[in-house]
Amino acid sequence: GQSSWGPTGFAILETKLQAESLQAQAQLVFADKPNISFKVVHGKNTGASVTGLGISELSASESSG
Repeated sequence: GQSSWGPTGFAILETKLQAESLQAQAQLVFADKPNISFKVVHGKNTGASVTGLGISELSASESSG
């Protein structure tokens, strides 16, 4: 895939071993391109978190009127 945040590509693989193998292959293929790097990372795998902004919520009477 490619992200919209610049010239960044990504691949999603099932295992770390697959990722490391692909990384090694890519490093060989692009060895003559010093500005390209390859990293194996993993997702955070947690749901979103919502934080308050310090704004008081409207009471039921304020929101209905």
